[in-house]
Amino acid sequence: NIVDIDIAPNGDLYVLEFADNGLLAETPQAALVQVRKDVTRKYLAYGDQLPLPRGIEVGPDGMVYVSVLSLAGPGAGQVWKFDPSQAADPATAAACDPTDVPGTDFPDIEGSVHREAIECMAFWGAIAGFGDGTFGPNAEITRAQVASMIARALETAGFPLPQDPPDAFDDDDGVHEENINALADLGIVQGLASGGYGPGELVTRDQLATLFARTWAVVTKAALEPGEDAFDDDEGNVHEDAINAVAAAGWVNGVAEGTFAPRADATRGQFASMLARMLSSLVED
Repeated sequence: NIVDIDIAPNGDLYVLEFADNGLLAETPQAALVQVRKDVTRKYLAYGDQLPLPRGIEVGPDGMVYVSVLSLAGPGAGQVWKFDPSQAADPATAAACDPTDVPGTDFPDIEGSVHREAIECMAFWGAIAGFGDGTFGPNAEITRAQVASMIARALETAGFPLPQDPPDAFDDDDGVHEENINALADLGIVQGLASGGYGPGELVTRDQLATLFARTWAVVTKAALEPGEDAFDDDEGNVHEDAINAVAAAGWVNGVAEGTFAPRADATRGQFASMLARMLSSLVED
């Protein structure tokens, strides 16, 4: 369902789709796709970001102009400008310059608000998808997976992990054990009240906030600046100070105005965005 294409001065191809998921889909989703000369592709806009698109033109300045609302009636049409060099999430820009980060082959992230961060963290080798090629942005994330992703991100950033750290837990035998032991040695992860690590247990949003606050403190040797009370639903939560700090740093957003949902299970997409934002803060710092 391609309705128009154009080529940028640098040779990138831009494809405008009226219905990326097919006209017979229950809710057709429009898409603006950048196909680079290396054949990687990036979704620059998707779904509600492109209401009834019809035409595309790339200007000599590299800006992408798209006509929208083309079927909404006389006088309703508009032209929207997209800048492919600007990060959709400015908080990730320092580590995830869109001009440097290629697209991915993950077929299930095109409509995710975390798409840009997922592509960036995959580019840096900090995260990986599943065996079937998908990423699962809405899937929950386990304590073992979080440890490995944070460990890979630290290595990518040039932070040395402990070599041959002591075996911290008895219940984490598997592919993530070495990373869990390294982060435990650094003080980033801790065990459960039972004494084990619980590698298969899911991570909640408030726990993720504390993990990122600890990671920052380990890398920079300074605690995050405390933040004001950002949310109404984390009062009395043991992670409240960390939640406020990462919110002040710009690493997390609420699920609604004044609501953080601290005990909700964190998703892989949310983790990718927090990781990209933290790494960007490290770059800026």
